[in-house]
Amino acid sequence: MSVLFILLGIIAVGAVSFLGVFLFKKLNSGKNEYHQVEQALETGNFEKAKNICLRLVDSNPGDFVIRYYLGQAYEGLKNFAQAIFYYEKAAIYASSATDESLKVRFYLKIADIYRRTKKTKEALGYYALVLDKDSSNYKALLASAEINYDLKNLTKAKTHLEEFIQVKPDHFKGRFLLGKICSQLNQLQDATLHLGYILENNQTDSVLNANTALLLADIYQNMKVFPKVIEILTPLLDDEKYFEDVLCRIIEAHIQMENYEEARQLIEGNRNNVSNDKKALLSYLRGTSYYREKRFYKAIQSWTEAYELDPQLRDLPDIMNRYQVIIKNPFLEMVFSEEDDRTDALVKRLFRYSVTQKIMKRPRYWIIDNKENSVVLYRAPFVVSAPELAEMEELIRRNFQFGSYYTLYSLFGVAEMDPDNYNLKKVEIISGDQFLRNLSAVL
Repeated sequence: MSVLFILLGIIAVGAVSFLGVFLFKKLNSGKNEYHQVEQALETGNFEKAKNICLRLVDSNPGDFVIRYYLGQAYEGLKNFAQAIFYYEKAAIYASSATDESLKVRFYLKIADIYRRTKKTKEALGYYALVLDKDSSNYKALLASAEINYDLKNLTKAKTHLEEFIQVKPDHFKGRFLLGKICSQLNQLQDATLHLGYILENNQTDSVLNANTALLLADIYQNMKVFPKVIEILTPLLDDEKYFEDVLCRIIEAHIQMENYEEARQLIEGNRNNVSNDKKALLSYLRGTSYYREKRFYKAIQSWTEAYELDPQLRDLPDIMNRYQVIIKNPFLEMVFSEEDDRTDALVKRLFRYSVTQKIMKRPRYWIIDNKENSVVLYRAPFVVSAPELAEMEELIRRNFQFGSYYTLYSLFGVAEMDPDNYNLKKVEIISGDQFLRNLSAVL
């Protein structure tokens, strides 16, 4: 029994994608069993299709079509081992005179089943057979790329995807995966090109565009190109699903760019538009912006507010532990506030300002000459570093009448250093509890 004319195509039926083979004329055929099989497959009656094919298969030993139909029937019945068996038979019986695209389709079906049943090694083998016969087969290229990506074979996955987008340049999901892989391979410039292409050309898949924008923003953030982070994320502020996360990321980008005031304006303008979790993060970010401006007391106030909402947020536990003494002693605001008037009032009381001759103000500390000795008030909530200690000694030696011996008021003391350090021997350090007692006694 021979087939005079065959029309080949891909028809999706339920969960099964199969090759539609329509027989327009068969010689010596009393009834068209093939047509009955086709109808059974189209209606999802895979058991009926299987039974008809099994009656025909022995009397048609070289017929690849009936074996392909059997593969479809078994695939529909989820008997994947038998499906593969008959797809492989169909590929073998497809004669060399037959269009090679038939074998490609058969191999593709087998590969897809192996992939579906988690047999990735076998699936990759059959996708390789497809590509050996048709190097630009986009289905095999994409599937091979996805499997290699799952197996962490990123370079192989990237190679397949680069070939894939040559065939399907506007397959945006494939291009997204390529951008993602380039990012993971630290090929950031290539990643930005592929992801940027999606945002410029994809007009239909808003979810993919959102995911693309989020990934692209991550990449630009790693590249420290913060203006691009803001530009890419800003459109997502209009989407309720992304609003809160995007808002916080935009604020962080502004902080990285030292746009502290703009960051705080966004925080204050949106506090009532976010959940409590995000309110905590907004307070945390406000604190960070103040800290970067060296407005330490305001930073600690904001962090305290964040801590009350979410005690486990980021590094807040460490921050609160470090600055607990400041939080418990409100009078320390006079030391750490950026408002000089308040520190002036403290200096008057603590260092007998009425006889003070000279004050030298530096961003982190003040040097006071009160006719008895030189005193340094350290106004930053840190330990004093060795370079700062050397700088203080030099300034006092050159500018104050009592030479380089002085008293240092530093709540957190000085950094660990060699006890024989030259500058350390010239200073009396008032820190910790003694610092607190001395201040509280005059306030």
